[in-house]
Amino acid sequence: MWSRSGRGLLICMSEESGKRSHKFGGDDVDEAILRLLEVDGRLTKTSIAQSLGISRSSIAERLDRLLGSGTIEVVAVPHPLLLGIGWMGYALLDVEGRLQAVAEPLAAHSSIPFCSIVTGEAPLRAEIRVDSTESAAALIAWMRSIPGVRSVSVTQYLEVLRDVVAPTGAIHSRVDEVDRRILTQLQVDGRMSLTEIATAVRRSPAAIRDRLTRLREGGAIRIGAVLRHGAPFGRRAMGVGLQLSGGDSEVVHRVAELPDLLFAARAMGHFDMILTLRAGSALEMHEVVEDLRGWPGVRAADTWIHLEIVKERYYGAEQTVIR
Repeated sequence: MWSRSGRGLLICMSEESGKRSHKFGGDDVDEAILRLLEVDGRLTKTSIAQSLGISRSSIAERLDRLLGSGTIEVVAVPHPLLLGIGWMGYALLDVEGRLQAVAEPLAAHSSIPFCSIVTGEAPLRAEIRVDSTESAAALIAWMRSIPGVRSVSVTQYLEVLRDVVAPTGAIHSRVDEVDRRILTQLQVDGRMSLTEIATAVRRSPAAIRDRLTRLREGGAIRIGAVLRHGAPFGRRAMGVGLQLSGGDSEVVHRVAELPDLLFAARAMGHFDMILTLRAGSALEMHEVVEDLRGWPGVRAADTWIHLEIVKERYYGAEQTVIR
């Protein structure tokens, strides 16, 4: 007997044994590969094949296609603190006239890594990542001066619990000049081979492996896959802003267990928490939000669908590690 799980995988249920076994078909395999690479972008093709129970040659063909077409990218992202980022927040913009006319200057700004057109009120959203409160205030003032902007409401992140790609929490690893040169290579291609990196930075492959292990385990970098928006996986990003009625410790614990969580932050301002979730249908989105609204401590949940991602660039060789 076949059924489709909430994660888009076909599940076979044996009527005799009652045991479940995964069987993949079509785009389900591509999505399964993506999910594994989101956790560890440097997984080998052999490891992916073993995890999914599919031949290595099939995985190699699919992975080469996904990477070659730009459907997914595997990138290394340093911890925000290593980039000198000390203030992060989320801006809701109310706009009159064409949204694109306001979105374009926002997307061109180097301190705005994310800009999106969404459903509902304040139909333009932007994320701010700068070095200080003073820089944030100046950037917000500039946003308010853009022709067509009626108002800008900002929520400051107090703590990022889950980032799209970047590592979160404390850094427990030193970063020296050789590490910076390694990161420069991996920011271009997160799956670059140890031999290629070693040649570029003039170290042995074994030394590169040891340094990568230290940097990743120490929270200095994260290497993972990023899905190009509009890719044919049939899943859409949904934003959720939570307003809480008391402390957030219990809600934080439950948020961490959400299966399709892309981003989560404790916040101060318009929202007490901001989440980004991935859902496969309007019904699935509705069920997730209804569940959130029933959690103890959640007073209200505001939701929005990302209709067009104008910019999403949390990574790239233009980001320089300064610490």
